[in-house]
Amino acid sequence: MTNGEPMNIPANASRVALLLAALIAPVLPACHPLDVSNPAIIQEKQLGDTAMVTVMATGIEAQFENTFGYVAHFTAYFADELEDGHVYQPHHPFYRREPDPSNDFVGGTYNDVHALRGTADSLGARMQALLGSKALSSISLAEARVFAGYGLVMLGEDFCGSPINAGPLLTPKQLFDLAITRFKDAIAMANASGASNAAQVANLAAVEAARAALDAGEDAIALSYAQQVPASFQYWVKYSSNSGAQYNDFWQSIQSYTPTPIAIEQRWSGVSPSFSGLHDLRIPQTDSALVLMDTRFFPIPYQPESFSGWKAGADAPFAKDMAILGASGLEAQYIIQEINGPTLAFLNARRAVGGQAPLAALPSDPQAELRDQRRRDFYLTGHRLGDLRRYITRFGVNQFTTGPVPQVIGRVYAAADSAHVCIPISSSERTGNPNLNP
Repeated sequence: MTNGEPMNIPANASRVALLLAALIAPVLPACHPLDVSNPAIIQEKQLGDTAMVTVMATGIEAQFENTFGYVAHFTAYFADELEDGHVYQPHHPFYRREPDPSNDFVGGTYNDVHALRGTADSLGARMQALLGSKALSSISLAEARVFAGYGLVMLGEDFCGSPINAGPLLTPKQLFDLAITRFKDAIAMANASGASNAAQVANLAAVEAARAALDAGEDAIALSYAQQVPASFQYWVKYSSNSGAQYNDFWQSIQSYTPTPIAIEQRWSGVSPSFSGLHDLRIPQTDSALVLMDTRFFPIPYQPESFSGWKAGADAPFAKDMAILGASGLEAQYIIQEINGPTLAFLNARRAVGGQAPLAALPSDPQAELRDQRRRDFYLTGHRLGDLRRYITRFGVNQFTTGPVPQVIGRVYAAADSAHVCIPISSSERTGNPNLNP
């Protein structure tokens, strides 16, 4: 993790994955989704070597980057940021928010997030054992705590609830509370480490602690963390064009931008009607609708504000190595504004970035304007599903899309009730966890 710069996935990411599998196998439950394909890659004597702490931290970071991109991508369909035009049948119930637990994308998102959380917690425990008294000032262990907490935030925001390590079902609030403990530890360890990137790790942990506390309804805790974060702080998640496993997950589904005849099977994502035609510099898109794989027509997004290739007024096509803004001082400011009430200065500053005219005075519903600005600033960054669920509980405002699916006769989105605003627990967890509540 570098100070203020996008993180790099190591060129030997596949080897890092094997190292992770070998290291984590003894400490993860048998039902964990990681598979040990070559446990002999690490010699037994290496498992007690403190030099392996850095290897573990690098591997956890790579797991986070993979998970972050996948979850941001597929929750963008569930939360109606993107229209899914794939012809593969399991896509359809997922984007309509009515998948059953055996759906491919339920399993994919669920397993990815648990792989991240389980990897970070389990290797974090191994790091702590290796480091002994030095653990409390280890920047590597601080990073492990941050990524474990981020995984718990994803579970709380995106899923209807989740067990941990084959335990009983935990509610989203319980998951958020667990995440806050991870972030609290990370801040203390980072501040004690003296590492060159200590501030970067501590700020990331503070933003995510504030996010978890806001989702949990703990406003005082959320403010205490959000107010620690400098407005200039940015934490980028970077991808690489070195290999397919390292690509930004959005690239494949949105890669073509030409309106001339193309191999349409290479593109299945378009801008959803909720985000189409906003004429906002933060969410650039094609002027005309283009064809998707399923022959429907939608505008196609260019890189939005929170992607590394974005420049105001320019159209940057999606690329394999786009970085995504994973946390920021701006996010901390949004949390403060949501709790304390939006200010005219903040709203107009965000409107200016999008090229919108300033407001002369606060609108009659300033929180509605804040929600609108937030969705524009954090488009395709994995925030939207958690935001929509929080707006229901915090404000009684339900913005989930319902009604007919565009350009498809007889197909409708699910009702925006409690059973259809979150991703269910996967069937593999349901069948393999004897402690899971019915």
